[in-house]
Formats: sequence, C-alpha cells, structure tokens
Amino acid sequence: MLRVFLVLDDYNELVYLQSLLKKMGFDVESLQSARTYADVSLGFNPQILITTARGNKVDGLALARSITRRQGLPKIIALNSSGPAINPAEFERAEIDEILESPVNPKKLLSTMAKLGGLDEAALLEKYIKVRVHSQNVDAGPDTIAVFDQPDSLGDEADRPRFPLKKSSEKPTDESPSTIRQSRFDQWVEKVGPLPVRHFDRSKILEVNRRIREQGSVDDIDEIEGDRKSFVKALFKKNKK
Repeated sequence: MLRVFLVLDDYNELVYLQSLLKKMGFDVESLQSARTYADVSLGFNPQILITTARGNKVDGLALARSITRRQGLPKIIALNSSGPAINPAEFERAEIDEILESPVNPKKLLSTMAKLGGLDEAALLEKYIKVRVHSQNVDAGPDTIAVFDQPDSLGDEADRPRFPLKKSSEKPTDESPSTIRQSRFDQWVEKVGPLPVRHFDRSKILEVNRRIREQGSVDDIDEIEGDRKSFVKALFKKNKK
C-alpha cells in the first residue's frame, strides 16, 4: 500500500482520516504543523501528501512549494475549506495535483488516491465499504453518534464524515467532592450502625483551662517584668551618655 502523509489544520479531520486510512491498509504519518514535515518525511518518504490548502496553523501551499520532489513524488492533494477564496494561480505555482473540498468526502479522496497512486479504484472503494460497515457495527458504541449521515446509503452526502461526538442521556447530578464524601459517609454509617455520642462537659473544659493558666504563670510574669525593667534601665543609661 501507499505511504501517506497527513498535514491538516483541523484536528478532527486529521484523526478521522488517519484512522480510516490505517484501516484501509495505508502507511500513515500525520502532523498538525508543517514545521517538522521535512524531518519526519525524510525517513518516511511519502508517496502522497494530503494537506490543508490554507488554515490557521497549516499553509499547505507554502509547504508544497518547499518540497523537492523526486520522480514526481509525493503527489499532493490539497483540501480547500470554505474560508477565503484562494487564487487558482497559487495552486498552480505550488504544483498541487488535486484539490478537494474540506471536510473531505472519503470516497472522493480514495478515488483520487487510487488515480494518483496507480491503485485499483474499484477494489479500493469496495474495501472502503467493508471497513465503513465494520466500523459502524463494531466501533460505534451506544453513546456515539454515527460517523456517516445515512449508513445504508452509498451516495456522496452519506459518505461525508461527521466526526464522532458524545451524547449524554443521563440526568445531571451533583458530583462535587463534598457531596461524594457525604454520600460515602452516609453509606458507612448505614453499614456499621449509629455512631456513639462522645463529648466532654463544657464546665470541666473551662475549669481545666483555668488551672492551666494559673500554673506557673506567676514566675513567668515576674521573670518577664524583670527583663523589661533591666532593658529600660540600660536604654536610659545609653541615652544619658
């Protein structure tokens, strides 16, 4: 299979295409920034580069112009979003082989890859249908929205990806730490039974505190007072000099 390099601005589209192409049997590398493309691609030697034409973090046209192709590789597919229009001359200067709309239709992408990479298009699309059905039956859990609009239809709109989103059917609950601790404490009390009531009489506590204050307090006060007087005398003598 072909070696495919993804450099895409949209993270969801990057993850989706990486997963799909790996399931299809392609060797895939991916980045969300073009800055390290040269280093990573050196060992990978991609045959097809799929990149965002122009995004917030990826300028695929600039990336394409910076690449030195060997024997016409890698073939470059630019994904053009619905943002500001790009002058067609820029695609020509970057020597883009194919331009597709983003988010990309996977069937169109695979057909384009088959054409550029010399693969059997019919066999590739047949495998794609099997992978798609298998993914919907196995990977999609009860809390995941289907990746495709209409799983039983093979039209273009049915194949336009809708990236998985989580949906919640549970009612919101108070999961604050204090609520969790209180709940655990209530469960423990229910298990071990009522806690014994243990407390000290307030009058006894006050009496003990009074005794503590009285013990040794006279000597301490006399010592502190003596130190204070000595300090004042020394300070007075110093000022007289």
